[in-house]
Amino acid sequence: MYLINKNIFKIFIYNIVILIFITLLFELLFHNLGFEIKKKYLKPYYGNYEFGRNTYPKNYFEYSPTIGFDIRPNQDHVYFYSPNGVLKIFSNKYGCFDNRQSYKNYIYLGGDSFVWGYDDYKKTLGVYIEKKLKQNVAKCGVTNTGQIHQYKKFQEFLKKNNEYPRKIIIGHYSNDLYDDFMFPESIVVNGWLVKNPENEFGLKKITDSILRLEQNHQNRLKTDFVYYLKNHHWIIYIINNSFTISGLRELRDFFKKIRNSKKNLETTKNINKNDKTKPDTNKCSYENYNSLDCINKNKEAIRKFNAFSKINNIDFLMILIPNFNDLKNNIDIYKNLRFYLDQNNIDYIDLYNQIKLSDLDFNKLYNRDTHLSEFGIKFLIDKNIDKFK
Repeated sequence: MYLINKNIFKIFIYNIVILIFITLLFELLFHNLGFEIKKKYLKPYYGNYEFGRNTYPKNYFEYSPTIGFDIRPNQDHVYFYSPNGVLKIFSNKYGCFDNRQSYKNYIYLGGDSFVWGYDDYKKTLGVYIEKKLKQNVAKCGVTNTGQIHQYKKFQEFLKKNNEYPRKIIIGHYSNDLYDDFMFPESIVVNGWLVKNPENEFGLKKITDSILRLEQNHQNRLKTDFVYYLKNHHWIIYIINNSFTISGLRELRDFFKKIRNSKKNLETTKNINKNDKTKPDTNKCSYENYNSLDCINKNKEAIRKFNAFSKINNIDFLMILIPNFNDLKNNIDIYKNLRFYLDQNNIDYIDLYNQIKLSDLDFNKLYNRDTHLSEFGIKFLIDKNIDKFK
């Protein structure tokens, strides 16, 4: 009996070793197939945190009485668990994701997450512009913002940096209309970026919820070993870059989606029914970019950028960044916005039509999280190098 059990144990260990070997070989083969394979088959993983705005690190943002929130100045390197891997993010004294501490004869670059990063610092839009033009760039994009936030941040920046830029470049994305309509769309509570509550009761509810979640998080770190591992950057990096675990997670989510589809549908209906602050997405769209309040707030912020630039003899450029799904479905949502910019003699880059007219597979231009990829940023800069100068 002892010998039988011993042989069974040996067979079990042998099979485990073979399984590990096959899994590692599978991972090695897939990873060597390159970026496109990873993008297509590796499911994005945002980390294990359940509070704050997904995985933005605690205290990377701070509360601002004028703009709701901003990047905390002089932030040391912290880990950001993004769909593109575990990244190190930081800030300078201006609250910009930039390692420069002073600016002269420079370009000011503002915008939302497309400008901020969602990739290694060396692969961000501002760094590539800087390298290509050999020109100082103030890389001051802030994720989850529209032009109202971006203009106010620009004014705060100038209070610390007395010299004006020689050029202002602002990235525009389709959710900027909503961000401007809801401005400030987000605030910081206990170090976490959260949706701006409707009233004091909502603020108290969010604050209490975050405090409970943080306490639960600290307790689980001490008592749950698996949870502890998941909340350390090295293991998250392994998970994020594992096709095997990604596949298992995809399978789990598939069955979970089937099981909860009815419940989620009812929840969505109730949220939409009770959310009176959210604008009518059918009306607050680029099709009506000439009348409604939700549109006028965005137009007014663009107008302020343009007026400031003209008064101070500074070049002003907007980058109209298309939504990945709009490209996929041949929907050009920026037509009326371009008309408005033309009417006001505002220079812009029409990236949607540039991509459509190119022979490139636009899938290559976007990362798995639908932010511009390194390839997409290079395409944007090379195609419009004269506008960036």
